[in-house]
Amino acid sequence: IQLFNEQYVYAYAADQLGCWDRTDSIFVREGTTPLIPTIVEFGGGLLSSSADFYQWYYEGGLIQGETGQLSYPQNNGYYTVQVMDSAGCYNISDPFLVGNASLDDLNQDIFSVFPNPTTDILQIEHATMINKLELLTIDGKEVFKAELKSPSYSIDMSNYGKGIYLLFVNGTEAVRVIKQ
Repeated sequence: IQLFNEQYVYAYAADQLGCWDRTDSIFVREGTTPLIPTIVEFGGGLLSSSADFYQWYYEGGLIQGETGQLSYPQNNGYYTVQVMDSAGCYNISDPFLVGNASLDDLNQDIFSVFPNPTTDILQIEHATMINKLELLTIDGKEVFKAELKSPSYSIDMSNYGKGIYLLFVNGTEAVRVIKQ
């Protein structure tokens, strides 16, 4: 079925005796379904991939008021996030299990970032090797990216505005950086 505008759609079907019946109608909206959102644990919270709108769920139930890209879980268990674009098209993440250890606790043995908060030079040291660094604003805009092979690296943050940034190391490890 190809539609060229927003409309209600229903289908007719016949049984073995040739009796026809109509299904309930659904409203089809113009737009593209957003990509399935990803969730990473970040600074004691959960961070969704970028979207226009967010709604967080715990164990399948809506979490009232949790409508930002970053959510701070109150309990251990499974969390999901529904993302929506400005056309009203949406998608939902796979469940993300929150346990007793926070990301900061887990990443503490893998890499360190200091000073944090910082005003100028941010130093990153990794237990093995830094292959990729990405620094994003809290709303997901990339402000720095580097491909390298080194156990340590420095980022000059003196020209960045004050606020919270997300530093991704090797694409999967993350930490919150505060620029003062």
